[in-house]
Amino acid sequence: MARKFGSVRLLAVIAVALCATALPGQSPTFDNSPFDDQQFLEGSRRDGEDPGGGLGFIVVHEIPLPGPLPGESPRIDGELAGITVSGGEIRFDWREGRVASYEALLEEAPEAAVPADAWSVSRGETHRYGPHDRRWIVAQKACKRCKRGWKRVWKLRVPGSTVAPPLVTDKRVFFGALDNRVYAVKRRNGHRVWAVDLEGRASRRLIALSDLATQDEQALLLAVPGHGTAILALDMADGSRKAAFRLEENDGRIVGVPVPTPDGHILVARQKYRDNEASLLVLRLGRLPEIEPATEPEAAPEPPVAYNGGRPETQGAP
Repeated sequence: MARKFGSVRLLAVIAVALCATALPGQSPTFDNSPFDDQQFLEGSRRDGEDPGGGLGFIVVHEIPLPGPLPGESPRIDGELAGITVSGGEIRFDWREGRVASYEALLEEAPEAAVPADAWSVSRGETHRYGPHDRRWIVAQKACKRCKRGWKRVWKLRVPGSTVAPPLVTDKRVFFGALDNRVYAVKRRNGHRVWAVDLEGRASRRLIALSDLATQDEQALLLAVPGHGTAILALDMADGSRKAAFRLEENDGRIVGVPVPTPDGHILVARQKYRDNEASLLVLRLGRLPEIEPATEPEAAPEPPVAYNGGRPETQGAP
């Protein structure tokens, strides 16, 4: 009897030890059914300040555009890029910072219908991921014997709801939510990897960007929080903030999402404060120069000299 009691006690101690060594940040486990709902653990890391020095956004060109912009993002069109503006279509060369052509539209183009549940498909088209009813992220895999051709793998409740299709890579699924956070989860099972507070609603699509400007293998994530006055570059590995681009106060807002180019530039449509004024910003990521040390203030300049009738006079002199 004593031996039996000792065995039970030993098993209890082992169970407690295993629970104590669970991986941090992992979603609560679920039973063998792949259809059970997974929940996020509370809390996330918050980056309150922009990084100092290091990587940063650099404005290469600014191309004036007629406003107001209808709300579409720029798009790559072969060697040029295009954007829809009020009353027409503009194609431009982002490398040289110039407009290549303008085509006026005789009729106002109808707004493209946005599907209620848009899917993001994995490489090889074996899996797809998308928001459902704004409250869930659902993962499905292709199934030839299934009635609808897809079978659900996992389903995840999103805090604050989500409205944009997720970004899918080989191992991760990234999405923003209206609770001001961007989430990264494992593509295989939906377990959380990290969550970062953007201090603004993450309602727009997330954009993947390889840091070509610094010849680095680091993969970055571009996010536009809130009403569109900033672009944040996040590290895909841990969500840390690597760079931030912010518009000046009363200097307009970002329209749509940033668009990476094949040569490492980033195209950003900006609607300015006045409706008839807009511009296309061509940005790139680069290493910011180090801040120079403070120097002694220069001596006050000599007062300007005005020429009156051929005789120099010092302005302000009696």
